[in-house]
Amino acid sequence: GRRMAVKTYEGLRDNPAAAEQVEAEAALAGLRLQHANILAPEAVRRSACGDRAEVWMALAEGGSLGDLIKRAKYGGGALCDTKLGEAAARALFVGVADGVAYLHGRGVCHGDIKLGNVVLDADNAPRLVDFGCARAGEACRRAAGAPVPGTIGYMPPETLRAEAHDGRAADVWALGVLLYNLLERGESPFGPAARDEAELRAQICSGHPPRLPAHLSPGCRDLLGALLEKDPARRIRAA
Repeated sequence: GRRMAVKTYEGLRDNPAAAEQVEAEAALAGLRLQHANILAPEAVRRSACGDRAEVWMALAEGGSLGDLIKRAKYGGGALCDTKLGEAAARALFVGVADGVAYLHGRGVCHGDIKLGNVVLDADNAPRLVDFGCARAGEACRRAAGAPVPGTIGYMPPETLRAEAHDGRAADVWALGVLLYNLLERGESPFGPAARDEAELRAQICSGHPPRLPAHLSPGCRDLLGALLEKDPARRIRAA
């Protein structure tokens, strides 16, 4: 009797990366995560042949934060004006950060926080989705040289350099990129003019701090600086 969202994986026998994502989502479904700003997988159903899987979760019909940014940029939508503005960005960001702090408190790192992985529910509350890159417990700590799935533009320097690192600190960095996206209508704090992935990686890994727009309030600039701290040992925690 409930309306659900279903994500389908196909061709798993020939796609080890997708099969690993299914396993990650199944593990998270077993943890029964409950938070107002998270839509964790509730069940994973696999076909008898093992080549197909369905991930079931609660339905959020408001689109993603990426969709919201497009509406803010090009017009339309009750939440939007020509700029999203600090007040609207704050309300959305606090919810996402609270959800991430809850995950970290449960020993879980999300691994792929970005505009497209935060959706809005019927009350326009942000809900973090897509746990295919998530890890729990000791698996949050990545060994040097280990491949890490995710989205390049949201990865911190230590991940891009394949250093040993904690996925929770990487999540915090991604929160910083997400907040910047919200405030600057989808723009990135690093590499806005990067011609390719190599240039983007180089700009993220350089010693230069991100350029923070002068129009932002001092408190907002301080928060962005603490989130986008290139030294993970000095980076703020989600809590």
